[in-house]
Amino acid sequence: NPKFGQTFMWPDGTTVTMGPPEVFTPDKIYYWGDKTAVKFLFTLENHSGAPLTPMEFEFNAKSADANMGLIVGGGIMDLPAGTLADGDSLELYVGCETVDINDMEMEFDPETDDTHDAVTFTT
Repeated sequence: NPKFGQTFMWPDGTTVTMGPPEVFTPDKIYYWGDKTAVKFLFTLENHSGAPLTPMEFEFNAKSADANMGLIVGGGIMDLPAGTLADGDSLELYVGCETVDINDMEMEFDPETDDTHDAVTFTT
């Protein structure tokens, strides 16, 4: 598995990078939990030869082997409608809660097709 900050490439040349976790304070309207909130700079470059659908992307977070809730809103997880054409890139922040910033996983699954398997970034 790639580490946070590293880039993963599928056989078709499509790449994804999940930056290292950054502690942040989300607006209380979007997160009212009692765990530490973190965000990751997510970058995807589509070189698949076909469009990808960002609204079908799935993210799953874990910390200390426990599932963590995602944070959506306020500039976090702003997935665009429509498709991401071949040759285009997408950059956005993905957010979640954590119990241990040094023991985290973030799985990304494009879910758009069978060409791109899920990839899990780890600390």
